[in-house]
Amino acid sequence: MTPGLIFFGTRSVTMSYKKGDYVCPDCGPTQYNWKRQRRFFTLYFIPLIPLDLLNEYVECQGCKSTWDTSILDSQGAIES
Repeated sequence: MTPGLIFFGTRSVTMSYKKGDYVCPDCGPTQYNWKRQRRFFTLYFIPLIPLDLLNEYVECQGCKSTWDTSILDSQGAIES
């Protein structure tokens, strides 16, 4: 009997964390989407186990610009 191939590794996955209203420096009052990028252990290309947090950022829903999450602290953004 021959051994089967097992495919495993890691990959990053970006997911939405929070949404709300804020004032974008580029386009004005709009909504944001707080995103987190995590590294996952994969088995047969399926992300199974979260390993570590790689990045967090805020994406403007109006102009799609990205900002550091500290922009929400300075504005008192409203979560929805």
